[in-house]
Amino acid sequence: MFFGQRDRAEWGDGQVYDPTTDQLMGPGSLTYVDVDGLPSSLQSLRERIFATISATESAVAPGQVFYAVRGYLRETVPRSEKARNFMALLAATKGISVRNQASDPLGRVGTAFEIVTGDARVRERIILDPTTGELMFEDRTLLSPIPSIDHDPPVVIGYTTYITWGHVSGVDATVDESAAGIRCA
Repeated sequence: MFFGQRDRAEWGDGQVYDPTTDQLMGPGSLTYVDVDGLPSSLQSLRERIFATISATESAVAPGQVFYAVRGYLRETVPRSEKARNFMALLAATKGISVRNQASDPLGRVGTAFEIVTGDARVRERIILDPTTGELMFEDRTLLSPIPSIDHDPPVVIGYTTYITWGHVSGVDATVDESAAGIRCA
């Protein structure tokens, strides 16, 4: 959660607190999505995602397609052909912008997909590895002022950098990403 200096003062003591928060995942909050079980053809994938959205919404909006694909990519690493179909679906959806050669904070270059939501107030962006389709980075940028944030837009209000992905065989297993010098437990 982000608080500006004005917010801190309004809360009473005017002290400066650490503007970070930890997210703890409790039992049952992690899920597995069988991305490999999704259709292989782009048209069938599009139909499946649109049908899923249409089950709860009266119309399919570009933001819903963006969030659905981002949700799949957050859950697991799809095989390359599935990832390419996700990328093609995002690129073919009117209202979602595509930008090649976008860099994340680590300097990795990928393909960015962006959508502006909330009456043009927030831009949501994901950057995918163009070869593997892996989610490398995502961020949210405030584009117009709101009273609770005392910074002039544009201002990044949240981001996540994904360093490595992998599948493990159990709770005690690890993913070893030697090229990046990373060892995840």
